[in-house]
Amino acid sequence: DLVHRRLAGTAHNTDDVPMVTINCAALNERNYEHELFGCAANVYTGIDRPVIGGLARASYGLAFLDEIGDLDPAVQRALLVFLQDGIVRPFQIEPFSGHVSVIAATNRDVPLLVERQQFRNDLNQRFGYQAEILPLRLLEPAELARMVDFAAVSPRANSTGSGFAVTHIAQDAMTRLLAWEYADGNFRELQGIVQTGIAAARRRGSKVLGVRDLTFVE
Repeated sequence: DLVHRRLAGTAHNTDDVPMVTINCAALNERNYEHELFGCAANVYTGIDRPVIGGLARASYGLAFLDEIGDLDPAVQRALLVFLQDGIVRPFQIEPFSGHVSVIAATNRDVPLLVERQQFRNDLNQRFGYQAEILPLRLLEPAELARMVDFAAVSPRANSTGSGFAVTHIAQDAMTRLLAWEYADGNFRELQGIVQTGIAAARRRGSKVLGVRDLTFVE
């Protein structure tokens, strides 16, 4: 989301800058072509209309390649070609330039995958800036608190569209959120706990997320 907002620039309107999330773990030799690049109608069984692939939908915006460490080897080459020349090649449709910023994430050890020849080194090298994100349980309390706040202000989960937004997190709830170990170690776990809690607070008519609203899975 932060990268998406940066791409939106000074207008602060992310609606004008598409962001498309692509689950790389779900891509394989049979579906990657139309899922990533698109295709004409009736070229695959069950597809009776043209398909706009994820990279095409992300044109002039951001494509987030989630779980790239699970990318099928056959798909890695196609993605590498796109990252090299920026051309979207829909099946049986004229290729076009895909002006897309690409960011990827994985919970796997990519250098180890490269060493085992399970991930292409040339594809890995296309991502010029790489950073290791610490598990949530290793973050300083202040950093974790900022991530809690970020999850809470998500317009998808906490907007005024259905009446009111949750505006505060009670101290006892924040204490529990900061103390939780987050076994999965990632933001999704925290996000799920916070946003489920927000839904519970709103159901009871409260603008304050309290400890009673939080559900932790042991």
